[in-house]
Amino acid sequence: AYEAGISAKDELISIDGWRVRNGDVSTVLDRIEEGSTVDVVIARKGRIMTIPVGMVGQERSRFALRTINDPSKLQQKLYDKWLRVVVD
Repeated sequence: AYEAGISAKDELISIDGWRVRNGDVSTVLDRIEEGSTVDVVIARKGRIMTIPVGMVGQERSRFALRTINDPSKLQQKLYDKWLRVVVD
């Protein structure tokens, strides 16, 4: 999107004719085939603009968290800090 000229400050209105509301960008993008070009409608400084954007596939990363049976002191400290554990 950035390479097509869309800025982080732009208000996203629609993608390929589908209205975009808070939190449903992924749902709209899942409907579009990789390699196609779609019109993205944005509002920028009060002006409505239509920008053609090529849809390029992007591999999604998956992560899993697991506990360590015998963490080092540093690992335990980072874990506690991350979870905001208060230790007296």
